[in-house]
Amino acid sequence: RAKERTIPGVITIDVAATVREAVDMMRQYNVSQLPVLDTGILVGSLREENLMKALLENPKMYTDYVAKVMEKPFPLVEPGADLEQVYKLLMRGNPAVVVGKENRLEGIITRIDVIEYLAGRA
Repeated sequence: RAKERTIPGVITIDVAATVREAVDMMRQYNVSQLPVLDTGILVGSLREENLMKALLENPKMYTDYVAKVMEKPFPLVEPGADLEQVYKLLMRGNPAVVVGKENRLEGIITRIDVIEYLAGRA
């Protein structure tokens, strides 16, 4: 079940944070993507590739708000979702799947999490 494979204490960023803060957070926690929240509700996502492209096009964007560069939220699955559902979402090019209800984040599953889970079952 999805809840069993989530990472507790998910690293997120607020929609009102700056791009600089997002980059610092990604570096500090060694993550390549961040769910974006607005008063606890999932509203978007940030990925390294998108940030790199945005900053290459406009280096001054470093001081802009995350809301200006965020993408659509990562796909959401309920805590009881099975591995096959999560796998299909990840294979469609999504770097992560969030676990929760009604856009309230409870956890996150990335490709490496699924790989580690499957390797642990072998």
